[in-house]
Amino acid sequence: MRSRITSDLGNVLHETQAASQLSMPGAIALGYVLPALPAAPDPDATLAWLTNEVFTDSDYLGGDVFRFPSESVCKTADVVDPACVAAIDKAELRIRVELDDAMHFYLQLGPDHDEPIEILVKHDELEITANLDGASSAMLAVAAALGAQAPTAQLAGQVTFDLEVAGPSHVLATLAIDRAVTIELADQDGALDGDGAVRFAAPVGELASIDLDATARTFAGHLDLGAITTHTPGHDYMIATATGEAAFDGTALELSNLAVSASESVAGRVAATIALTELSVTLTSANGQETLVPAPQLELASFVDHTALGDVAPAFDVTHLVIDGAVRGDAAIVAVMTGAFSVATSPAQFGFFANAGECVTADPWAIAACP
Repeated sequence: MRSRITSDLGNVLHETQAASQLSMPGAIALGYVLPALPAAPDPDATLAWLTNEVFTDSDYLGGDVFRFPSESVCKTADVVDPACVAAIDKAELRIRVELDDAMHFYLQLGPDHDEPIEILVKHDELEITANLDGASSAMLAVAAALGAQAPTAQLAGQVTFDLEVAGPSHVLATLAIDRAVTIELADQDGALDGDGAVRFAAPVGELASIDLDATARTFAGHLDLGAITTHTPGHDYMIATATGEAAFDGTALELSNLAVSASESVAGRVAATIALTELSVTLTSANGQETLVPAPQLELASFVDHTALGDVAPAFDVTHLVIDGAVRGDAAIVAVMTGAFSVATSPAQFGFFANAGECVTADPWAIAACP
């Protein structure tokens, strides 16, 4: 089994890492709207951890079942934290293994050894399936591990992530909801349909897919989120829609069918919204700069009621952003090539309107002379 982990899972992880080296436009543009993403795990370090620390002879319990060695994730600089070990051990995490033409790993949780997660590994595929039906006792085990009171829980649905190696440095990945997901949690004496409960719901559908080929220098992507709802005490969140298609041909990244509509409500009162009007975008890069050309225009509107949210308002909120033309820039400054680039804020004095030939600095936003 350890040999197959190294060869089969190793092939999937190394080809995924190789595919991820494809350089495309978009990193600069995304840096303006998204936080920095964490680095991907090192494949060799992951394989070494699995073969040297997880699936060891000393942790084999018999019957194709391994104890999960909590000490392997509860150490810093080789010093093991006993409190961390004790907390994870309360979840009674074990791993059952089946070997045939593929490797099947079943994560067991709780005293009943429920198996809500299956991981399938082949030489060219990694598939992770979370089956929430009947996983309530596993949830209770996790709550115990976290030191929380065991909740009332009702879970249903199934989610699958599939990663396939299609060739050298070429991977395909999909994330899909196979059966509608519902997660409901409440205190032992609370009602699952009450305000004090936590609820999440998402319908059946393929949420996202990618085709990443560093050898051919191409990329295709698909995003389709909608009717996803979450409730926490006093708060309701909804992603009404978040869609997009992406295609990279080695030169330009074409984004189409881009649209977003999401909201947060507090005690039934709308407290925050964000909406991106449907559009297409072309992104190209050269000499450390990206050029963005939207069609017909990029228009983002947002609203935040900090009083309703009960938080501290920042210096300003962006309420309206419009790019009507082409812009080019890097992480520090953006030049308006054609048309106009405007941002409205609350309070209003932090906004700007830049015409063609003008530049805007990124931090803080300000009209500036173009370099």
